[in-house]
Amino acid sequence: METARDQLRAETKACPRESVWIDLAAGCLSTSDAELLLHHASLCLECAKRLKSAIEVFSGASPLFEEEMLPKLETSSPTRKAAIARELSNQVSNKKQQRSSWAYWGALAATLIVMISLGVFSFIRYRAQQPPFRLIAGAYTANRTLELRVGNARYGPLRNERGPSSNGSSRPYMLLESQARIRQHLDRDPDDPAWLLAEGRTEILEWQYAGAIETLKKARDLVPAGSGEAPEILVDLATAYYQRAEATNRPIDYSMASDLLGKAIQKNPRFAIAYFNRAIVYEKQHLYDPAIQDWQDYLKFDSNSDWATEARRRLANLRDKMKRANSAIPKGSTILRSIGSNK
Repeated sequence: METARDQLRAETKACPRESVWIDLAAGCLSTSDAELLLHHASLCLECAKRLKSAIEVFSGASPLFEEEMLPKLETSSPTRKAAIARELSNQVSNKKQQRSSWAYWGALAATLIVMISLGVFSFIRYRAQQPPFRLIAGAYTANRTLELRVGNARYGPLRNERGPSSNGSSRPYMLLESQARIRQHLDRDPDDPAWLLAEGRTEILEWQYAGAIETLKKARDLVPAGSGEAPEILVDLATAYYQRAEATNRPIDYSMASDLLGKAIQKNPRFAIAYFNRAIVYEKQHLYDPAIQDWQDYLKFDSNSDWATEARRRLANLRDKMKRANSAIPKGSTILRSIGSNK
């Protein structure tokens, strides 16, 4: 006779590949597929762990406009959380009564996941309707070809290659998935500033700076009245100008980039990425003193990450460059000894 344990083993015999749990946490799957996967995770300890890891990967970033929506989810209310907890407790009790240790630990793992991330299913359904900022950030990290930072992306080593790949298959899957979702949404609603920001960001990753400038200008102009220019849009627009300066040797675009980053900092003085990016732009403009100040300001907000390690390295290199340049100036010269001086 087939036991409950045998049934559970049969149901969970074929585990989905690991990338599916990333797709689930990123909100890239349909509601029906998400329901099936969540049911599987509730019965499979290993997949429960994979789902937990995927949720943690995508839980750190705060995309444009998302913070306003999360508190409104049904599962965020204390009443709903208590109901979920009671339901999960009952499920675990039922598993214990079956005397199946495998089933019990699987249910317990699923309970832990849901208690850590209450409302995850509602959040996944909500996220599927939002711009794929996390996927774009992942694509940036996987193949970073830009000195400047992009939208809360995790650290990635800088690669030498720049510009769109001639072979689409070599582009990160997360970028291809993002572009497909963005195009579908903008075909329906071409004037959505959040999705235009996402499109501009993918164009930046492809070094399509001309298209990014136009897209991000449109996004900036479409931000709802009264909210002002969104700092995220200003930072990405600055990045597009920086790319054009790098690719076409247009010094005026460095000035455009530093001005836009200054506006972003005025709107949000704690926007660390803006300081990081402006320090690099200032160095390109040979404004070394302001660049040093921006690196120091950045490190006040971030002192422990891999990005902070890069910031310290760049700061040390910049100070060494200034020291060598100053030592080359003859004694008694009337030339300013500080190359970066604005005086």
